[in-house]
Order: sequence, then structure tokens, then C-alpha cells
Amino acid sequence: MITLKIDGKEIKTEEGKTILEAARENDIYIPTLCYHENLLPIGSCRLCIVEIEGYEKPMTSCTTAAVEGISVTTRSERLFAMRQEYLKFLLINHPLDCPICDSAGECRLQDLVFEHKIERVDLTAGRELKKAKPYATALIRYSEDRCVLCLRCVHACREVSGRKVLELAGTGIEAAMTPKVPEDCISCGECLFMCPVGALTEQESSLKSRKWQTKRQTTTCPHCGFGCSLDLDVYEDRFITKVVTTPEHLPNKGSLCVMGRFGYDFANSEARLAVATVKQGAGAAEATLAEAVDVTASALTKLDREGKSIGFIVSPRSTNEEAYMISQIAGRFSKSRFGTAGYYHTGKVLEVLRRMGIPYPYEYDAIDRCDLVVVAGADLLGNNHLLANKVREAVKAGGAKVAVIDPSPTSLTRAADVWVKVAPGTDALFFDGIASRLIADKKNDTEATKLDGFAGYTAGGKRDAAKDSGADEKSVDRFYTLFGAASSVAVIFGTGISSKMESMESLLNLCLVKGVQKTGAVMPTALQSNAVGVLSVLPDAISSGDVLNEAEGLFIYEDDPFHYLAGKAVEGSLKNKAFVAVCDVFPSGASEYAHVVVPAGSFAQKDGSYVAEDGFMRKVVRAEGQSSPGFEFLRLLLDRLGGGLYKDEQEASTVLFGKEVLVADENGRAMLKPTNGQAHFALPGKPAEDKPGKPFTLVLRNVFFHHHLAGKGVYSKTAYLQNPAVAGDKLFISQEDAVSLGISDGGQIIIESDHGTLQQPASIKEGLGRGVLEYRMLKNRQDILKLTDGYGKHIAVTVKKG
Repeated sequence: MITLKIDGKEIKTEEGKTILEAARENDIYIPTLCYHENLLPIGSCRLCIVEIEGYEKPMTSCTTAAVEGISVTTRSERLFAMRQEYLKFLLINHPLDCPICDSAGECRLQDLVFEHKIERVDLTAGRELKKAKPYATALIRYSEDRCVLCLRCVHACREVSGRKVLELAGTGIEAAMTPKVPEDCISCGECLFMCPVGALTEQESSLKSRKWQTKRQTTTCPHCGFGCSLDLDVYEDRFITKVVTTPEHLPNKGSLCVMGRFGYDFANSEARLAVATVKQGAGAAEATLAEAVDVTASALTKLDREGKSIGFIVSPRSTNEEAYMISQIAGRFSKSRFGTAGYYHTGKVLEVLRRMGIPYPYEYDAIDRCDLVVVAGADLLGNNHLLANKVREAVKAGGAKVAVIDPSPTSLTRAADVWVKVAPGTDALFFDGIASRLIADKKNDTEATKLDGFAGYTAGGKRDAAKDSGADEKSVDRFYTLFGAASSVAVIFGTGISSKMESMESLLNLCLVKGVQKTGAVMPTALQSNAVGVLSVLPDAISSGDVLNEAEGLFIYEDDPFHYLAGKAVEGSLKNKAFVAVCDVFPSGASEYAHVVVPAGSFAQKDGSYVAEDGFMRKVVRAEGQSSPGFEFLRLLLDRLGGGLYKDEQEASTVLFGKEVLVADENGRAMLKPTNGQAHFALPGKPAEDKPGKPFTLVLRNVFFHHHLAGKGVYSKTAYLQNPAVAGDKLFISQEDAVSLGISDGGQIIIESDHGTLQQPASIKEGLGRGVLEYRMLKNRQDILKLTDGYGKHIAVTVKKG
């Protein structure tokens, strides 16, 4: 620690901190405009200047290090006058049009002008007036005339989002921020979040409002499993006008992905279900909620008395409290099963972590303490963009190395120190090869040899990771060097690994060999906001497909199997059910086959909790309305079945803590009950390389896996985005395979699997390996899903020119 004085006050701070950081730690105010705690210091606005004893000229406190013994002055007549002049120069580029600006009332420049008593500006620029210009994404409006060239947006695009969209073009008075590489934009809105004025404003909402006209409510993002915190601005208790964040919002520190920032408009859609309907003959008639409850209760009770099974398919985006209520409803019947789309990835992950004794939950901040981050089978763009941000933050702040293991390019390959391009389905062979080499070279954790199963795991001897996985030998050697030398490793993995049990077990075995579970962190992702929570409240849940096949009666809660399973099989199953009830926000593919359809509440109407992929609870707080229609239906249905009448979601939350589904850690944070078992090796059969009878492997990637955005209908304008960097509903082929087939970029190809045939235009993707196709699913899912026999990730196919 070092000691210095600021405004006569003696303070202490860590060596390496700037004067501005030291001042903020001690609640000493220094005005800033370009500075942001999520970015490296920029120093462009000059407003944070301070006087340092012994130095003639003021210095910018955001870029000047705090040094032992210095004396700093933050307020003086000289500093005030200089800051006034700097602000007047900024106002040359910024009209005082606050009455019509979206950011009025929350504009940092507006606050600074008022603070420095500037009533008029005598300076003008001898150039053409700047105007609103097209931006890199249609979701953001760029008013160049309001831009003060603080450069926050440029730095945020590079440092936080890892893109290269924005640049400063020109010099002097003609300088301007310009979208130089718009095709690299992923519409994450990081630039919008960082903009301190009204130069960048969102234009997703059709209704605009002022801060003082809306209720601002903090809640949790309903999309992927990262668990971002955000604020919803709600007008007249019925319409979301925008999403707002601050750096204090954890764990995302104010950052969001395109879905979190802009994917709220579906909650305002007029297509939302408004009333319950009950099937009558060939049609359906409107019904009251009480009538829908009676029909559902009677039908399910009748099936139960006949000894028939009843299946419950629960959305991995429903709250813990909703899942709990469904568990109580199911408990009223003798033969009931739970299914969820979260099982296909998160269900398998949680089961293996428990079985192998891998510590869980984990902390996102563990990445900051690691000198190597391994990202295996996880794109971290369409889902978990914020986890990729955490990786980039570790690189920027701590110099961490990054290793990517994936058959195709991902969002982090451009930042990776090594990219191991394994052949699809050979991950287990690669991980086992690296582990055996570590053991042979005596670079393994010494305590790993004492764990149960070690002897059986090593019985096969040393293996060749490069040869077995089809990866380039140089990249394999580079990975081995980094992995072997790292003192602490964070291992992030996604559906590319969990799609095969042997791949996941082999990766976790490698973690045990290295001792990652002790010195680093094992960090599985989750596709949906509450996949972890639903599978913890319903620990016996199986896949949605299995419940569809087995149950004779069905209750589907905020889910649509048509969104992720082959449609022909789903249709055949639903047609044969004795009774189907659907509770959802919108009409869905499944609701067409339902005997009862009941409206559910959007995420903005819910109250309760999620459990994010890290295993910690996130609060879901009602932002509009007085209750959630979906929870109200569950509450009344349970009472009608004799299970008692719950008052509200809070009463269900209390029960969850009482059952120790959720517990509190030493800091009082709610979390899943930790896995406390002794770690041990999994002993799968000898992994066999996928050698399909077809020459190509089609890899399916989900982009924004949420049927409320684009299911039976498209309920969000965001779903129409086709940014090249995100590229939803597109098929990709390697350059080499395109040449072999004789097609150019965008040329038609015919794909055939054991289950179907599809003709589709294919785009050439740099870095994609030979024999690998990649399809990014967004809206048009059924065409590609017909190539699977259910829920697919890697599909063996043949390809020919269309």
C-alpha cells in the first residue's frame, strides 16, 4: 500500500492504482466524461485534470499513477476554469437539444454543463452541420451531431466485445466516429451502454419515454444461462420502453448481449395470448381461468384414475417457483414424469459433476485468477456472450492465455493463443491423449494419482492426441505446452462437449489429472436462463423427447418441442395424446394440438428466482402488472387438485429454501447446495472415433435458443437480424469443400442424412475444416431438424451440388 494526500486528506491505496481510482475509493469526486471503469483509461476529455504539488501543469487523473507521498488538488479556480473551456469545446460538436434527446435526464454531459455553470457557448465550427447517420446495426440510432468524441464506444467495441467495428476517422474538427467494419458488428449494444451522451440511442421500442415517466425495475435477463442483471423501464405499468444497465449490475457489470439489450420487445407484442381457450369439437372456445382450471384438473384426474401416465414438460426459462408448483401438481398423480429442454445439456452436466465429485457451484471471478482459459465446444456468441467478455477481461487485466477446442471458428478464436481444430466427435480422444501425455511426462497433479479410478483410467497407456483427433500437430503441441505450464486453469465447456457423454467425462478426467478442480475452475455453460434451477427443483427430470414418447397425458409449461425436436416426431406424439394442456405466452406449435391453452406471463410479469449456470440464484422481480397469469393458473390448479392454495411466489420461494434446494453461502448469497463428494475418475468404455458412413458431419449451433422470440411466429424484431457476425439460419461450408463441389459462396447444396434431405444455399466460412458443415439455428429450425432423429448436435450427412 502507498500513502498520498488528495485535497488535504491522507489516504492509502494499492500501488499501481491511478489518482482517479484512489479518489473514487475514498469518495472524493473528480468529474469525468470519457472514463469508464470497464475500460482502460482513454484520457480524451481532459475533465479529470488535477494539480499535483511540484508539477507546473495539471495532469489527467485517469492516466496518472498514484505515487507515494504526492499531494493532489482536485478543486481550484484554475481547474474549474479549464474544465469549463474543455466543456465548451465539446459543445461545439454537441447541440443543446436536450428537450428532444432520448438521453435527457440521464446524460453525463448535461450534468457536467449544469455543474460547471455553462449557459452559452461562443465557439462555433466552420464546417457543415453533422447529421444522423446509418450505423453498424439497425438497433441503434447514431446522431453524429451529438457525438463528443470521447471514444468510449471505440474502446468498448475492442476491449469488451472483442470486435473491430468502430474507428475514429479524420482529424481535428473534422474527426468523427465511424462504423468502419459494420459486418463485424454483433449488435451487443456495448457502444450504446458506454455512450455518455445521446449520440447512440436504441430504436427497438416503438414507444419512447423519459426516465421520470417510467418505473425502473431491476430484474434478471430471461435468455441464456449467464444470469445478467438489467433494468426495465416500464411505461404505465404495461409497456417496456427500454433496457438500461449500470456498472454496478453484477455479474455482467452493465454489459449485455444483443438479446439482453434488445430482446425484450416480444413482451410488448400484441400476439400474446390474452384469454384461455378450451377445445370444443373441431374448434376452441374462450374460457375463464376458473373454467380452464376445472377442465385441466378433471382431465388429468381422469387419466390418473385410469392408471395412465401424465407428463410435464417444463421450460428451462420458467422460474424456480413455477417449477416447484408444477412438482406439487405432479405429486397429486400416481404416474407422472418431468421433462425439460434443459436436460439435453445442463441435465447431463449436473449429473456428471455430481457423479465425479467436481466442485459446483463456481465463481465467474475465478477466471481472473487463472493464467489459462480453455474454451471447449462452446461458441459464446449466440449464447453466453458475457462469459466471453469475462475471458477477454482476464486477458486484458491479467494477461491470461486462451485456448479454444472446437471443429469450427468461434467468437474467441480471434483472441486465442491456440485453436485446436479437432474433428467433430473426437473430443474424448483429444482430452485422453493430452491427459496421458501429462502423466507420462510427470506433469500431472501429484494428488490425482490418489483419486479413485486413476489406475483404471491410465490402464490404456499413452495416446496420440493429434493423430486420434485429426487436429494439427503443431496446435496440439502448443495446447499441451500451455496447459502443462499453467498454474491455474479455467475450463469452460458447452454443448459441443456435453452432446457425447464420453467427451464430457474425458474432459473432466483431464481436469482431475491437472488438478483444475483445486487450483482453477470447471465452468459449464447453460443455454437457458433457469436450466440449472429447473433441473435442481425437478432432479428426476428427463428429456422432453422421452416424456413426449412415454406420457399419455401432457402438460406443457412455456415450452414448444417443435423448436428443438424433429417436427414429424413431435406432431405424431401430440396427435396421439389423450389430453394436452399448454400454458404459454404466445400461440406455439404445441398449442395447436392442445385441449386447453392458458396465457402465461412474460418475464417482466414474473416474481421469483432463477439459478444461473454458475449455481448462484438470481432474483426475478415483477416489473409490470400485479401478478403472473402463468403462476396464477398453477396456484389455482394445485388448489383444485387438493394440494392447498399458495398465496404467491414468495411462499413457494420459502419452501425451496426449507427443502435446501437453495442454501446461503458464507456471504449470504443464495446458491444451490454445493457438491461435496470426493472427486474421482470416470471409467467409460474405450472412446471410439466417430466414423460415420457418410463423408460429412453437420454441426448444429443454436443462436438465441428461445421460442418466445421466434417460434411458431416471430414475436421479436430482433429475430430478423442477419448480421454476418451472428448469421442465424445460415449454412456454412469450408473453402476446400466448396471448391471440390464446384460451388461459389451462396451456391446451393443438397444435404442428406438417414432421416431426411434438405437443399440449402451454403456460405463459405474461413477456418472451417474439410468435411464439416455448420448450421446456425435461429428461426428456420424445422427444415434442418428433419435431418435428425430427435435432438441432434453432430449429424452424419452426404453433400452434393444443388
